[in-house]
Amino acid sequence: MWNLWQSGFVRSLILESALFPAAVTLLIAVAAYYKTRKYPDWRSTIWGTAILAGFLGGYALTYRDFSFPPRTVLSWLPWLAFVGGTVVAIADHRRYRWWRYGARGVSAGASALILLWPILRQESARSAFMAWLTVAVLWTILWFALTPDNQDQRPAGTTLFVGTVGLALVAPLLGSILLAQFGTALAVVLAVTFGFSLLMRGSRWDSPSADVGV
Repeated sequence: MWNLWQSGFVRSLILESALFPAAVTLLIAVAAYYKTRKYPDWRSTIWGTAILAGFLGGYALTYRDFSFPPRTVLSWLPWLAFVGGTVVAIADHRRYRWWRYGARGVSAGASALILLWPILRQESARSAFMAWLTVAVLWTILWFALTPDNQDQRPAGTTLFVGTVGLALVAPLLGSILLAQFGTALAVVLAVTFGFSLLMRGSRWDSPSADVGV
């Protein structure tokens, strides 16, 4: 184990993809939790904020590209995470549920279009539209299935954690260390927020926590 730590490459992977995102997430979670003791209705937003901050911290060390307009597909990730997380967090506190439903659908559709754009622009208009529509609809359906209303979202958090761990393990086999780092960062962030929420009496791992994670 010590020999692995002596490797500069391995050490940087651990620091950038795990330890630093975990530290940022825990700091935000602790600070936000005690700052909102007088406003318990906003405690559900804590975990979403911590997830977003931790992942963006890991992204900043891993990819280091916050250019605008974004130059690559991966350059869009922080903007999609920030805008999407903010939109679903605001929608979650609206009176009517359709706000949250609409926010999920719009976020999934916009994200699918941006992330698939390098592929879509090489296809015909009809093929590109059908490919985008299929991914956007599937993403939205899975989102709704994963985060049912009026329930504690810890099962959703567990599913997301397992999925991101799987990404971190499989991505290197497909030749992408970068995606493995992103998967590791998100897995660590989810684990920290999930564990911290379990320690806080009466705290639910609620929306928009799961929404931001998705």
